[in-house]
Amino acid sequence: MKTLTTITTLLVLFLVNNISAQEAAPDFSGWRISVNAGAAKNKAAFNLTGITVLPVSNLTIPGMGVVVVPGSVHSVNDTTVTKTGVSTSFQAEYNVVIHHLLFGAEISAGKSFFKASEQFNTTLAPTLLQDASELSIQRDIKTKWERSVSAKLGYVNNKSLFYARAGLSAMALQLTTNDNYAPASANISVDRHAMRVVGAQGTISYTYPAASRSGEQTTRVSGFTWGLGYEYMVSDYISIGAEYRHAGYGQATFSDDWANADQPMNASGVKEGIGGRIGATDTHVDLKQDQFSVKCVFHLQSFLKRNRN
Repeated sequence: MKTLTTITTLLVLFLVNNISAQEAAPDFSGWRISVNAGAAKNKAAFNLTGITVLPVSNLTIPGMGVVVVPGSVHSVNDTTVTKTGVSTSFQAEYNVVIHHLLFGAEISAGKSFFKASEQFNTTLAPTLLQDASELSIQRDIKTKWERSVSAKLGYVNNKSLFYARAGLSAMALQLTTNDNYAPASANISVDRHAMRVVGAQGTISYTYPAASRSGEQTTRVSGFTWGLGYEYMVSDYISIGAEYRHAGYGQATFSDDWANADQPMNASGVKEGIGGRIGATDTHVDLKQDQFSVKCVFHLQSFLKRNRN
């Protein structure tokens, strides 16, 4: 009988201690908000399929008529740029914990500071009407805001939380264009010997203007995101942790306008001479991002419980 009483007492003490431990166990459930700060490694792949230089002419040579100035197409090699910059984000989430397993949903908003450039410079071969000329193309890409929605699955072990997340992410990208075509000489006189090839007589004077353009475009890309993280609860109200996130965005396409150089006017106000324009086919940018950050999490559920008590 004494032995049975002892066993019963020990069992009761074990159950009471276990229940007390569960009641005192850290609570990762409910509403939470967090602030993340860290570094983001961005990898941007540029693709321009070609640059077109298309002169426009109504330059007339005596005895030969209008001069046709040939155009040219220039290929641009693909460029990949990898840079690391600062990233910040804010999250709001709701979690449910069942037998050490955490199930949750999260929305996130943030920004990573990333800028990359692609440059293309070439010298156009001289022609009868123009010496060698310079063509320069530049594309700058910059990340703007980013948003994501994710599902979360984790494991709670005392004050520690190990978790994985996966969902959809969207980001705004801004493209800045800066293109320039600079003729070797703007005001040109071609003497009789040079123009003899096309049968002209006398000296022909004309203007060969430069062409340039600059501008900005913003578009949105979306893709899949996933990550892994760890949190440690330092009090009933605050956790600290670290997180890794990866996002692969779809290809962003920017449509380019032509850069025009108008034909000059003669004394009578009529266009006379050589003008032109330069243009690129669409610019494509493929972006991937890896973020490493530390985080501070505020447990709103604990604050609400304290206020109710």
